[in-house]
Amino acid sequence: MKIGILTQPLKLNYGGILQAYALQEVLRRMGFDVKTIHLMLFSDDKVTVRKLLSYLKRNIQKKVFGENVPTKFNIGVSRNEYSIRSVNVWPFINKRISLTKTINSLSELSGLESENFDAIVVGSDQVWVPGNLPAFLLDFTEGWNIKRVSYAASFGHSEWRMDNVKTCICSKYAKKFDAISVREDSGVALCKDFLGVEAKHVLDPTLLLDADDYLSIVEAEDKIEKTVFSYVLNSNEQKKKIVVKIADALGAKVTSTLNIDKGIDDKTNIQPSIDQWINGIKNADFVVTDSFHGTAFCLVFRKQFAVMGNPNRGLTRIYSLLKLFGLEDRFANQESQIEGLLQNRIDYKIIKSKIEAYKKSSMEFLHNSLR
Repeated sequence: MKIGILTQPLKLNYGGILQAYALQEVLRRMGFDVKTIHLMLFSDDKVTVRKLLSYLKRNIQKKVFGENVPTKFNIGVSRNEYSIRSVNVWPFINKRISLTKTINSLSELSGLESENFDAIVVGSDQVWVPGNLPAFLLDFTEGWNIKRVSYAASFGHSEWRMDNVKTCICSKYAKKFDAISVREDSGVALCKDFLGVEAKHVLDPTLLLDADDYLSIVEAEDKIEKTVFSYVLNSNEQKKKIVVKIADALGAKVTSTLNIDKGIDDKTNIQPSIDQWINGIKNADFVVTDSFHGTAFCLVFRKQFAVMGNPNRGLTRIYSLLKLFGLEDRFANQESQIEGLLQNRIDYKIIKSKIEAYKKSSMEFLHNSLR
């Protein structure tokens, strides 16, 4: 069976790249011929105009009609900025992820019919945010004789963010899926209440692989010193203070693959390699992050860690992950919480058994959906 994976564009986010790799690798090990759809969307002039018009429309919907729609305006990274900032991450993508031809806009997705896929798997990560729909519900495959499956799809938030018209359209296409799974427990309810479909809660694909699987694909670096690894996507003064205080308490040096004064969205921040990011977590004595996949890889490498809330990127995603393993107490948004986090160490014997149980049920979903 030939399978296409439709996920967010592989740009600058380590977690986004590694979840795409992990899902492709899992399906490949199951014996499938797999390609990830090479979707690359950039904020060039036409895209910026469309985003501005959408932004104005959503503000009218929210302020005039009281609809619950997102109003954040995010231009994103231009093609030129991306070519500079991604120079260190593309060697991994080129070597480890099998890609289709480049798709430069959602309207070009219909051209994938020539790939002759037997199935398309949508996921993982925040693939079902409003701007991606209904394309990421495979509206472009209408009339195609294929299986339609979602794996660990995420809405990004626990509340519904689409108007009634778009909800009806999305429900129509969701009901064409052969099987649906979501990454957050809240996603199960959203699928049922707004799309009228049943969904299974499964693990993010990064957790379907083990630490040794990741170490086998990177150039591992030896641990040299005691470190606190900081992977903070939206930095501020409070978060910086928490990172420094944890490092001081442990007598450790702060390391990061991001400039400590910049976040991943800073257009002057050239991204270090995937190898450096994985080694940063692997060799850390403690990790501080506000990222979903930063948290996931702490679990993969059995690290002691603290999570700082990141409302801009959605708290639901991280809370749902921590809840699976009884780790809701790993949040540290105040300096007063640091001592408790350092004293209450995570027992990974318990976590390991839970991961294995969820991994089994998640793999069963994939086997049953694609057989």
